[in-house]
Amino acid sequence: MSHHLEPSRRADAFRRALLVGVLALALLLPGVAAGAGYAYAQDWYWTWSGKSAGSSFSSVWKHNWFIKKYPGYETTVTFIDNTSYGWHATVRNDWQTTPTTWNSSAVKKAHCRSNTSLEFFGTCAVASN
Repeated sequence: MSHHLEPSRRADAFRRALLVGVLALALLLPGVAAGAGYAYAQDWYWTWSGKSAGSSFSSVWKHNWFIKKYPGYETTVTFIDNTSYGWHATVRNDWQTTPTTWNSSAVKKAHCRSNTSLEFFGTCAVASN
């Protein structure tokens, strides 16, 4: 089997792999599976260092993930409060899934950022519990 798939087939394969990964994560974290959440940067093709995305502001957000098809791409996840716009519970690594949790009642948004100039597919997601 060739590892050189055409772009649309590659994207479809990534979406399937990502769905399996998110479902597995949900099974590992039952509270997250039961909580309200959404992907705020779904199936993005991350193409430059500094590209970022953010969720809506809410006081209920607690968990934030950057999920990549493969490890080795350095990314950051954090929460940004809506008063000082400070970053909280910031995590930066090159794992396949970069997670963070901030158990605060402050109004905040989830934020994710690419720290690499390498191109990759990834999704950022946030949940309330």
